[in-house]
Amino acid sequence: EDRLAEQPIKYANAEGVSWCVLTNGREWRLYNAFWRIKGIDKKMLFRISVDEFESKLGKVMLLSKDSLEKGKLEEEGKLEYARRMVLEWLRLEENDVIRRVMKLDPSLKEEYVKRALRRILSAL
Repeated sequence: EDRLAEQPIKYANAEGVSWCVLTNGREWRLYNAFWRIKGIDKKMLFRISVDEFESKLGKVMLLSKDSLEKGKLEEEGKLEYARRMVLEWLRLEENDVIRRVMKLDPSLKEEYVKRALRRILSAL
């Protein structure tokens, strides 16, 4: 399914457009063409089905004219992108993070620090 987003994202990127929406009428997916993160699925800010519009009205309203004019979508997108990049960095630097935590308290066993970090990452 995510491969279907590749072409619209490429078009958006070529035209200098940050955001693109892909929909089949039942589900909307909002992507940012400029996020420098691997994987089409990770360029998606959110996915929402028509059945969820009422319960997730805040997300739907990010696409409103008022929200776009006030920069709310950009702000939400920047925050989410930063969160994803921090998570990616933590995954890439996992061993270094574990070593640094163990320096704080040498009595900690690596196994527990590793499990704690993975639990934190999976919760995000």
